[in-house]
Amino acid sequence: MLRKYFITVEMTELSTKELIQDPGDVALLEKYNSPAGQKNLRSSWRRFGLVGGEREVFFTPDGKMVDIFLSLHCGEATTEGQKGLFLAAARAAPESAVERFFEGAATAFEQTAGALPRDWKKLRDGTAPEVEQVRREVVKLPEGEPTGLTLRVSVRADVVMYERLVGFESIHVSDRDARRLLPGTLVKGGTQRWPRQMMLRLGRVAYPRGAGVLVTLADASIHGSVETEITEVEPGTVRGRFSGSFQLAPTDTSERSRRPSYSPYRSTSGDLIGDFEWNVEQSRFTKFRLVSRDATSKFHHGRESARWYQLGVELVLPVSSTGIDTPRSHPRRRNASR
Repeated sequence: MLRKYFITVEMTELSTKELIQDPGDVALLEKYNSPAGQKNLRSSWRRFGLVGGEREVFFTPDGKMVDIFLSLHCGEATTEGQKGLFLAAARAAPESAVERFFEGAATAFEQTAGALPRDWKKLRDGTAPEVEQVRREVVKLPEGEPTGLTLRVSVRADVVMYERLVGFESIHVSDRDARRLLPGTLVKGGTQRWPRQMMLRLGRVAYPRGAGVLVTLADASIHGSVETEITEVEPGTVRGRFSGSFQLAPTDTSERSRRPSYSPYRSTSGDLIGDFEWNVEQSRFTKFRLVSRDATSKFHHGRESARWYQLGVELVLPVSSTGIDTPRSHPRRRNASR
């Protein structure tokens, strides 16, 4: 529906205006955020304006703001009060959030074209051919490099309004540094502690991104260690396990947020376990898995609260490696009609 009838624009939220390069854009957003710019809005959430959180807005061609709402809001009350409206328990059945989205779009149609498009019902119920096309689309995942070690690091964290948001980043390790993760002599029982530089790289991408703005941890805020142990040696193949722990605890305000008005302290810690397989002839990992265990992410903003956290690290094989293709798609996206 958006592709067919609207022009979509992604912009940085007003509360992080320090990231907006054009002062004119900041001034325009502040104008829309003012009470005068919102007086005609029917949304019950208009008091929040464009400040904070995720916002979606419809405009008429002459620049009038039609509606403003939060797509993360699903309208179900929880024992945690208003914040609970944004948590995964409320978003497990996100139909109410989708309904709010289409309500805003319908208002925009009525104020511009005077009526809904003829295929509106099919777009809404997901039977329009354009919807099926969106369902078939896939998100291309990164492919492994021909040499070295490519790892995909995924983080799931419950931090205020961002519970269960899933994202991943890739780490590429050279052949030389990948070999340093193993003992010098590949014998059963051999152990090797990961180099500090590898822990720093992992820690930087493992910190929860939710409820913060483009944070980057300093080296001194990343703690922990992982040990490799060889448990099995066969001709041409070495297998073993990983074990360790980590703690990510920023101490400086600049590490917490680029937003001067919002820089809560949050720390993450837990144990790490995993396993691997090493091809001696190719001198490369053919299996590499590392996950967190009993991990928590503590959020300190007025009061401390401990929330769950999950980390997963997996090997990304090159398309031509060992005849195994790199995974190229996610499961179909839910609510593709949107």
